[in-house]
Amino acid sequence: MDEHAQTNDGVTRDMGAQICIFCEKVPQAIDCVGATLNDVVRTITYTTDIEEYYRCVDERYKVFDNLLPTNTPRPPRHGGGD
Repeated sequence: MDEHAQTNDGVTRDMGAQICIFCEKVPQAIDCVGATLNDVVRTITYTTDIEEYYRCVDERYKVFDNLLPTNTPRPPRHGGGD
């Protein structure tokens, strides 16, 4: 299977592309409440492939201009609660 293929609902399996989409949407979303990227102090990334996450992490620098907020990569939740 092509690792960059999309799922049936159109979601990409390409983690770099997913991070890019997130980074494009965050400024728009926080602007709605009068915030800027300088107000972002932490992000949390849920992933099932931590090695792939670290291969793609540079995508965040394209939006956060080398001032990355703290990030916590975590496995997805299974069941109720942390």
